[in-house]
Amino acid sequence: ERLNATQHNKIQQNTTAHQRHKMSAENPLEWPEDCGGEAEWWKHVRQTHDNNDATLDLDVKTLPAFAGENGLYSAGFLRLRNPPRVPMGDAGVRVLVEKGLASVPWLTELRIGSNNIGPEGMETLVERGLRSVPQLSVLVLFDNPIGAQGAEALAERGLPNIPNLTTLVLFSSSIGDEGAKALT
Repeated sequence: ERLNATQHNKIQQNTTAHQRHKMSAENPLEWPEDCGGEAEWWKHVRQTHDNNDATLDLDVKTLPAFAGENGLYSAGFLRLRNPPRVPMGDAGVRVLVEKGLASVPWLTELRIGSNNIGPEGMETLVERGLRSVPQLSVLVLFDNPIGAQGAEALAERGLPNIPNLTTLVLFSSSIGDEGAKALT
């Protein structure tokens, strides 16, 4: 169910910059200990949270280089001068959803293109992540192998949680005709 303009304005008024700052101070983001060393991309999540930014850009092509299996890499182990860019993958999406998105409910833009997010990662994002960011208006998922299964999950269970979405970027995501049909 989509929010009407009055409901949308009320949400925005209730999430003022002061309140967002208070939320940030009360809920500092911590990297989960069971994932080993902190992933480089997590610093951008924490920065978005701490600065009360409305955009979280984790697109591999726009971030400085970071490395590690499934994105769960400790910068402390990084010995390369110009490391290869390695996407967060499905395991990184789980951390983003469980530890990151819930702490930035004011987010209006989420850019996670080129992160090797497959159908499993999309299921995680759809089932547990998108409901944490109901004000999202831009979702960029290009160049992720989400496939038709991921597109269908997004259409059926994800989009209803982000009623203000105006921009969805999915090119090069292997959704095919079946996935495109589910989204229309």
